Amino acid sequence: MASLSLRTLPALLIWYFLPCTTGEEIPICGAENPNGNIIDLTEPVNPGPFHDLTEKEIIKLREFLENDKHIRASKFRKHSISSSYIYMADLYPPLKKHTLNYLNGKGPQPPREARVMMFRGDKYPPVVEEYKCGPLPNLRFCKLLHLPGRKNPVPFAYRPFDDTEIRATIDYILKPLNHS
Repeated sequence: MASLSLRTLPALLIWYFLPCTTGEEIPICGAENPNGNIIDLTEPVNPGPFHDLTEKEIIKLREFLENDKHIRASKFRKHSISSSYIYMADLYPPLKKHTLNYLNGKGPQPPREARVMMFRGDKYPPVVEEYKCGPLPNLRFCKLLHLPGRKNPVPFAYRPFDDTEIRATIDYILKPLNHS
């Protein structure tokens, strides 16, 4: 009896956790919120001061960094530890006074800017640099970000771990196996 229950346990678990099929379509999670309103996930044409970077802004930012003669960011998914590549990019929030003026109707919307962290394996010694780039989406500048109490650039050894290192490590470990 014990062996029978061990053999049937996986089947029972599958049966228990599989949803009942009644022919009704299962709704997409998050398509509607509990009060019945439709959630609009389209990107705004003119994003506000706190809206995340849009897909268009990210593409323009990446192209700008790839073509900048001082930054020379590697093409998307073509980077290595010894190249210059974008680790992350997010919205650089505008100054509070400019944002409040805009929100209170007393001034224009502050220009949108991005904060970009670059892993610069192409430099000697390698470093991590943070840049402020803008205005989005039609970029004109990308300069090192200087904030009080923060060092920029920082030594390469202080960078966060990422998939580029994992790929390089696996390739290095497997290299002897590939030659045998």
